[in-house]
Amino acid sequence: MSHSNVLKYIRGTKQYEDYHENQKALYSAFHTAVSTTMSQSDNVPENYKDAKAAPDVADWMKACDVEMGKLRSLGCWEVLPRSSLPPNA
Repeated sequence: MSHSNVLKYIRGTKQYEDYHENQKALYSAFHTAVSTTMSQSDNVPENYKDAKAAPDVADWMKACDVEMGKLRSLGCWEVLPRSSLPPNA
């Protein structure tokens, strides 16, 4: 990583300020683009149950599978036997 790339992570440097201003602008542009392209009629499910009932259920399940695969590969949790949990957990 170059020296100028490192400077963008150090508070108080011009590179840091420029980088974060750029990030804020990109976020704002992205948020605006998403907001204007998605209308209330896009019917985005708010939970798993709604996704399972959506007309494009296959696409939602594929997206869920990809996300769960990523979480598993990162080791985000540990599966415990139910018998090791306290009652009513």
